[in-house]
Amino acid sequence: SVAIGGLKAQHAAQVSAAGAQGMAVISAICGQPDPYRAALAFRAS
Repeated sequence: SVAIGGLKAQHAAQVSAAGAQGMAVISAICGQPDPYRAALAFRAS
């Protein structure tokens, strides 16, 4: 399953634990002032 919509880096571990095998995080990354750091935050979580 893939989680879509309203995802934030601080919730990524919970979403994964709930069974999501993927996450659509385009807005959560591209909508940030520093998309690179936003992507790193998701990878770290």
